[in-house]
Amino acid sequence: MAMSLLLALSLLGVATVTSQTCDTGWQLFSRPSGEWCVKAFAGAYTQPLAQAQCISAGAILSGVQGHNEAAAFSNLGLTSLGNQSGSFWIGAHRITTCMTQIITAQCTPTNSFSWTDNSATRTDGFVWETQQPDNSDFNSSCAVILAANVPVMAAQRWWSPSKLDDHVCGYVDEDVSNPRRVRGYICGKFAT
Repeated sequence: MAMSLLLALSLLGVATVTSQTCDTGWQLFSRPSGEWCVKAFAGAYTQPLAQAQCISAGAILSGVQGHNEAAAFSNLGLTSLGNQSGSFWIGAHRITTCMTQIITAQCTPTNSFSWTDNSATRTDGFVWETQQPDNSDFNSSCAVILAANVPVMAAQRWWSPSKLDDHVCGYVDEDVSNPRRVRGYICGKFAT
């Protein structure tokens, strides 16, 4: 009965709802901007090279819509790394007016960065680690998310899973024992 009704509406030119899907291996997220497909890839690249890898997959580095997506991205990252912890590039970039600023009244954790994927909206996805984004070297213009099962110790402090950190775009730590080492990237694209 429902199928007959949809067919009749379609023949009459009445708009019908079609479900959007993702390619095999990509996970679907519903966002205010539309359905969004995400996949985590392993690979210790700089941010520009990670972006190029996403583009070659028909995607772009993905922003983060909110806390639930951050947790899901962490899990996707862990799966791609075989449960080894690591950081993943995401689609966020420090805004020009905050390039040479630490956290201030003008450059806060929610306004120092903007999403670059044209899909993530609002600031709910800026789930920064405590005291981040600190721009400690005044050159941390990109962002990573930590994929981990439990908090990890690095640089003499604890870092929480699913939290963001600002990072130098062109740097990948060569220390493979660092649990926060950039080990991958999160690509996203609109569903079809």
